[in-house]
Amino acid sequence: MANETVVQTVSSFNEVIASGFVGNLIIAIIIVLVGLVIGRIAGKSVTKLLNTIEVNMLVKKTGVKLELESFVGMLVSWLIYILAFLMALDQLGVRTFILQIILVIAVVLILLSVLLSVRDFLPNFFAGLFTIKEDILKVGDKIKIRGIEGVVEKVGVLDVRVKTKKGDILVVPNSHLVKEGLTKKK
Repeated sequence: MANETVVQTVSSFNEVIASGFVGNLIIAIIIVLVGLVIGRIAGKSVTKLLNTIEVNMLVKKTGVKLELESFVGMLVSWLIYILAFLMALDQLGVRTFILQIILVIAVVLILLSVLLSVRDFLPNFFAGLFTIKEDILKVGDKIKIRGIEGVVEKVGVLDVRVKTKKGDILVVPNSHLVKEGLTKKK
């Protein structure tokens, strides 16, 4: 009786090995580990690249309080982690259709979060390009916006800095200039 149990256990173990499950499991584990390493390296590389471009400084000029460099680096890492996990599940035989649905949902969530994080940046940027291209404002121009008068001190891609009569510096996003309009005094 004990011999039959041992024979059945060995037979079951041989069936598992013959079915390829153990091999697929080992490959899936390797895929996850390689994905973790590549995700970490890619995330750090993207963060360093964005740091050299000084993306955080550009974002701070728009008034958005978001550490975009580390956020995008983390996003890249997690995207690679998720892809590695999905590849490992595929290796184990989980239905590809389910994996595709999960991947589409993840990509949509990532795109939504990126779009929400730059929603103020893009209108100011394009309005700034328009303002600069059309040469609407120059340093030293006297303007009135929202009932406040002042002299233009700086015209940037994202905003215009105006010094009021009291000496206050007013930072006006370029999108407000285009939407609300301004009065240019001679």
